[in-house]
Amino acid sequence: MPSHIPDSNFLVPASGAGAASVSGPASSTDNAIARYDSTTGKIIQDSDITIDDTNRLTIGSIEIEADSGEVTLVDMPVTATPADGAEQSYSFAIDGINILKLRSEADSAGSIKNKMMMLVQEDTKPTASAYYHGGFLLEPCGAGVADKLYCCMKNSADTYEWVQVAIGS
Repeated sequence: MPSHIPDSNFLVPASGAGAASVSGPASSTDNAIARYDSTTGKIIQDSDITIDDTNRLTIGSIEIEADSGEVTLVDMPVTATPADGAEQSYSFAIDGINILKLRSEADSAGSIKNKMMMLVQEDTKPTASAYYHGGFLLEPCGAGVADKLYCCMKNSADTYEWVQVAIGS
C-alpha cells in the first residue's frame, strides 16, 4: 500500500458506495468556487467567486457581520526574511489605478517600521462637493514648488471648498 496518494488519484470504494453522493449543475463557470446549495451537504451550486490560474481571487463586495467590534480586514505577516527597509505595502485601486496605499518597511527582525497611509496624487483638483466631503487630496507641484495637501470641507455658506491643510517647505 502506498504511503501517499498522488493528487491525480482518488479513492473509490470497490462497492461503488458513496460514488456520486454530491450533485451539482449541468455546467459551471470556469474557475468558480462551488458552494453548498441547501443544508444536505450533497448539492453544490456555482458561485460568482472565482480564482484564476494565477491565484487571483475575484469577489463582489465584502460585508462584515453586524456588531463585530474591532475587525482586522487584511493582514500581511512580515517575517525576518525581507531586508531592513524593504517596502511592505498594499494598495486599494479602482479600474487598475491606485487610490490609497498602506505602507511600511520591514525591520529584518520579523516586524515593521515607518508605518504610513498614502493618498495617491491627483494632477488636478475636482470641483469641491458633498461627494468629496472629508476627503483628502495631494496636489503635486513641479520642480522648485512645494506640494500641497487639501481637505474638502463644508463652509458656513453650506457650500464645499478645498481647504489647504499643509504645504511642503
